[in-house]
Amino acid sequence: MSRREYESHRAALVAWLFVCIALSGCGRTALDGMCARPPEVSRMQRDGTVFIGPPARFGTSTNAVCVLADDTALVAVAGSLTRIDRDRCVLDDLGPVDGEIFGITAASDGTAYAYGLGLDIERSTILYRIRPDAQRAERLPTPPFAAVRALVGTTEGPRRLRVVDSNCAIFESSDDAASWRSIAPGPRDVSFSPAASIDPTDLDHIACAQGSYLLRVSFDGGRSWESSTMPELAPDRLVRACAISPVDGHVVWALRRLPTLLSPDYHLVHSDDGGRTFTLEVTTDQVLVDALVPDRLDASRVVFASETGVHWYDRNEGDTYVSSNDFFGLTRTSEGMEWHTIRSFDVSAIDGSAFLGLTHSTICEPPCRLVRAADGSTP
Repeated sequence: MSRREYESHRAALVAWLFVCIALSGCGRTALDGMCARPPEVSRMQRDGTVFIGPPARFGTSTNAVCVLADDTALVAVAGSLTRIDRDRCVLDDLGPVDGEIFGITAASDGTAYAYGLGLDIERSTILYRIRPDAQRAERLPTPPFAAVRALVGTTEGPRRLRVVDSNCAIFESSDDAASWRSIAPGPRDVSFSPAASIDPTDLDHIACAQGSYLLRVSFDGGRSWESSTMPELAPDRLVRACAISPVDGHVVWALRRLPTLLSPDYHLVHSDDGGRTFTLEVTTDQVLVDALVPDRLDASRVVFASETGVHWYDRNEGDTYVSSNDFFGLTRTSEGMEWHTIRSFDVSAIDGSAFLGLTHSTICEPPCRLVRAADGSTP
């Protein structure tokens, strides 16, 4: 090879390396498909448009999605944490976790806390901190509480973290999760709680499901509790999710359903007195995801999801806007059938679009491929 040919090849190689670095670093390139995307995450706009990820891996599910203030999102999939942008391009692989993450909460400064259960025999609670500029999630000391049902941090002054666990017990940290102290043990007659919420503007205001059927509220940090009054139409429904509005703590939402999956019959109920009394807002026989996301700007709005669509509910309009797409549900592939349903979700405070975490399963042996592209075509 002549020197001129060598210099030409070297220049071409350097140029190619610069292109690779530019494309792999951020994922915000306008060239669609030129970035890595987690296969279990999609995004749905309020007009029904769905941006679908690449073919999902067999048997995986997205346990938690958290949208940050800058419209990036944290995603927990199959024992790992990933940071993505609004186009679902991977920004950071935050590394594997020692267990399974079931929830992620973000503070106003972009710091996030991921929580779940470990792989040890006792299935101890695990807690991770993800700083805005971190390349890896940081494992925090094992906390003294049971499975986390709600976690909120203060936004001003030295950060305090408040946690409600699956026994409705209340814990607090004043040193950013380095240590914890018990605030209140929870109601004596509560042995298990499937859902809880903490008012981000008043950490002493807490809602916690009591043994599935009832909802308890506290206004003094769990030292005393009041039983919520539910609509007489359906007093025996399970409380599957509850959420206190971050805009107005007087507003509390809850999802309830019949105790049998053969007849789901979900109810969305609303309170405007902090959770003391509730009124019925929406009834649906669709199978809903056990989660509620209150609007971050308007207390009269809340988002919930079925297995196949997202529901934006506006109480002032007295109606629910359902955005669904035939991508979700049963999909035929060249090798068999695939089942994609929404497992978890969170909503952008910028444009209201929903980041959707998917559960993927199939009756055929992997690899199976999707046959419906983002534009609805079949490749």
